Amino acid sequence: MLLKGGHMNDANVTDYLYVSSRINRIRNPRLPYPAGHGSGCVLSSYITAHMANGLDLMASVLESRKMIQKSLETQYSIGKGVPIVNAAGIPEGPCGDGTDVLKALDEAAAGIASELPAGSFPEGLNIAYAKKGAAGPEDIAAFDGGIVPGSGKPSDARYGAAEHISFVIAEAMKADPSVRCAAWFRCDEEFVEKMEDAGLEVSLVRKRHRSIAETVREAISEHSRGFPDAVADISGDSVKVDVLGRDPADVLSKLSKISN
Repeated sequence: MLLKGGHMNDANVTDYLYVSSRINRIRNPRLPYPAGHGSGCVLSSYITAHMANGLDLMASVLESRKMIQKSLETQYSIGKGVPIVNAAGIPEGPCGDGTDVLKALDEAAAGIASELPAGSFPEGLNIAYAKKGAAGPEDIAAFDGGIVPGSGKPSDARYGAAEHISFVIAEAMKADPSVRCAAWFRCDEEFVEKMEDAGLEVSLVRKRHRSIAETVREAISEHSRGFPDAVADISGDSVKVDVLGRDPADVLSKLSKISN
């Protein structure tokens, strides 16, 4: 259930989305325009279209809220009375490739499940991919439950499922906006040596009590030979690895080198 907050008198508009027994607050700046006729209908249409294209409910509402903001900014009059919301006023920008991201992820997942040898990543892995100019986790898609090579294709990718990988990608994109994809898995130190033997540039870090962003930032800044192919956190009992790349096909090619 989505409760719109435009009728309140605050400087910001706060909408309330109730999903999975949790109330989520969505805040946007109040626009100096009248509400506009059709805003509710257009917003619900945006949400429905996003869900039909594979986004989950939370991501659909967040994306649609951005779009209705632009529609309100560009509303127009057709005569007397209340202006009409511009339903075609979809914001142009880098985050418009949502379905392409999901399609690329699904293709990579099929490759991981069918092409990589069974047992190559025994604990499984997950792969996440961000839209161009991603603003947050809602713009980064991944798979619920991850992928195990040889066990068949997982469920479809969805936005908001990347968990910690979204922070890894967000930090990598600050250093190089073209690096929008990462695969995460656990392994031992011998496997890290195997990665290096396969020709991958691996940056070794110890996370300890630092944030994921701080750890990735250090790995990138201290890597002596350009941007690393992977970041390996060796501070725990098992090594946690993030393989970085431009897109799912790039990351899949690196995973193939490791597993062969």
